Amino acid sequence: MSAHEKPAPVEGVKFLTPGTIFLIMVMAAGAGLAVWRYIVGIDFPITHQSNVFPWGIWKAVNVAAIAAIGSSGFTMTAAVHIFNKHKYHNILRPSLVIAMFCYTFVGIALMVDLGRYYFIWHVFLPVMWQVNSALFEVAMCVVCYLTVLYVEFSPMVFERFIGRVNLPGPLKGFNKLTEFILKIGNTIVGKTIAVFMVCGILFCCLHQSTLGTLMVIPAYKMHPLWWTKALPPLFLLSAVAVGLCSAVAVSLWTSYAFKTKYEMKALSSLARSLPITIGLYIGVRLIDLALRDQLGAMWEGSTRSHVFLVEFFIGMVLPFIMLLFSAVRKSPGLLFFSSMLFILAIALNRVNTYITAYMPPYAVGHYFPSITEIVICFAQIAALIFLYRVVVMIFPVVSQPEKKSA
Repeated sequence: MSAHEKPAPVEGVKFLTPGTIFLIMVMAAGAGLAVWRYIVGIDFPITHQSNVFPWGIWKAVNVAAIAAIGSSGFTMTAAVHIFNKHKYHNILRPSLVIAMFCYTFVGIALMVDLGRYYFIWHVFLPVMWQVNSALFEVAMCVVCYLTVLYVEFSPMVFERFIGRVNLPGPLKGFNKLTEFILKIGNTIVGKTIAVFMVCGILFCCLHQSTLGTLMVIPAYKMHPLWWTKALPPLFLLSAVAVGLCSAVAVSLWTSYAFKTKYEMKALSSLARSLPITIGLYIGVRLIDLALRDQLGAMWEGSTRSHVFLVEFFIGMVLPFIMLLFSAVRKSPGLLFFSSMLFILAIALNRVNTYITAYMPPYAVGHYFPSITEIVICFAQIAALIFLYRVVVMIFPVVSQPEKKSA
């Protein structure tokens, strides 16, 4: 980080823009439909899920895909604090904040998706644990990693309010106590945060791979283009690659949206690792298809094979080729485009693995999400973007020139 720069709340930017108002409208529509869902349940016509197709886009998009995008937190934490790449420090905080909200909405999505959502607290009771379940590992790792992310976010809260506590009216008498609590919390977190960082990386790696394990189980109900025993390592490899792309895309979008300077020196350097991680994932996936003698399945002419071609060649191979060129890595627009292309490809991969590839025997028809499912899905994504905007304008997330040097 430059000596003349430090994270600070973004100022001088209008909060209510046309884009923000649109996000609020989508959120309001989703909230209304979510209330309806809780009143009448998740049966038809609220969702098109059934005993034959028990998982829909709430799990595929708002759990599997959003969790993958949230990998920016553990990848950048590892890069900065484990591999000592401190030149990426300005990218770390936006990556942590977007990861925190991604995992928060993973939990919210589960609350909407579960038929008996009121039993979700059972995950905290040891007597209810089923340690042989892949879902149990996912649940515990997500809970633990979400806790780690909020701990990693807490220094931004302490930095924002320590020395600035000014409670209004009758609460004024609690100013000194609040200041004392913040300082104690800051000291404790400062001395223990390294442990939380290591645990967070471990928890994220465990559950990202286990999200793949879930779809290893229905072996004979899956299309061979997506089913493989190698799904756990493939999911982990893709999470590392998409986490780096997410960190790049978030930093570029933040600079564009809030009119701050692009961190192009750090981003161009970080982008040099993207062809390596993306290429590794592509290579392992091709090797897996070849070993299972399924390379020809992508040319079978079915709808599933066409979707695979879009996911693989347009979403993965194209950004891999683009990112090999330094001109792309040094251009904010081209770097954002290529990073977003891979992010969307991994999101599509999660949807394809959880939904498109699923072929249960004796099924009548196919699963296609209802309007309610689609609106609630987009409402959660809109809320994620909206809250990120709020946090960036309140807390010191984005590095900016100090006022004196500016």
